[in-house]
Amino acid sequence: MPDWQQCEGELAGGEFPLDRLLDGREGSAIFLTRFGSGRAVINLVPAGQEQAAELVERWNRAASLRHPNLVRIFAAGTWALEGTPLAYLAMEYAEENLAEVLRERPLTTDEARDMLAPVADALAYLHGQGLVHGNLKPSNILAVENTVKISSEAVSAGDPAADIRALG
Repeated sequence: MPDWQQCEGELAGGEFPLDRLLDGREGSAIFLTRFGSGRAVINLVPAGQEQAAELVERWNRAASLRHPNLVRIFAAGTWALEGTPLAYLAMEYAEENLAEVLRERPLTTDEARDMLAPVADALAYLHGQGLVHGNLKPSNILAVENTVKISSEAVSAGDPAADIRALG
């Protein structure tokens, strides 16, 4: 397992500089990176060849989805770091997530309404495509600039009822 802190400065997939470690755990790490002229994040997941291929395939399917309230995926691929095979996912940078806000204070009624409408709209879009979010929780409800979005890396086939229960 790489020492995530020591990975700052590496170039993931030959394209994404690992500028700053935002979150590092045994099973994954998230770094601030750049895409085009803007900020992005990249998620690195240690994975064997078969698991990495499955992750990249799922992420590439999610990257083809277009909705204003889904976090945009820029690229997915595989890369080896210090001999460790990794799957990587580069996506839009979010300034904050709902879990961070809720740790500080409860939402007002107006804030809750303003947050729920775009999340429900994104879920309706996914469900209309025969997909589900599958991991809806406060940390996956994000603010990208001034837009509420839900993460998209967990999108897959599944039961829409679970998303609705999670939204509730």
